[in-house]
Amino acid sequence: MAPSPLRTQISQLRVIQMMLLVTIILFCVFVKGLQPTNAITRHVNTALILVGVLDGAAALGLRGKYFGPAESAVRENPADMKAILRWRKLTIACLILAYSLGVYGFALAMVGAQRIEFLAFFAVSILLLLFWTPRLDVPAGL
Repeated sequence: MAPSPLRTQISQLRVIQMMLLVTIILFCVFVKGLQPTNAITRHVNTALILVGVLDGAAALGLRGKYFGPAESAVRENPADMKAILRWRKLTIACLILAYSLGVYGFALAMVGAQRIEFLAFFAVSILLLLFWTPRLDVPAGL
């Protein structure tokens, strides 16, 4: 018996999530050996942090406004492919926005930001990627 389209989508999304997590962890390992320099101006540093914070706010806003209805639609009718694909798109968008926080952290590390600044971005990125693990509670037969 072939797995349901919903189970297949969840499995694919979890693979994407794990790839994003591994990349962020590799970023952390890579920047561990970097020595902080004051090569950038405070304005560049502040701009990167501001863009990162706005990106995080966009991720939370997207998740809060659109994700719930899409998830409910799939729970109500797990066989509706249109609802599954909408849920999948929103899940990928949320994962990518969470991942981008880690990329901002990596950019901050590469331009010489303080360790606490880029580690905060890595931590938030990893936590959101873990917290937003793709899952749906649907009947066992699907």
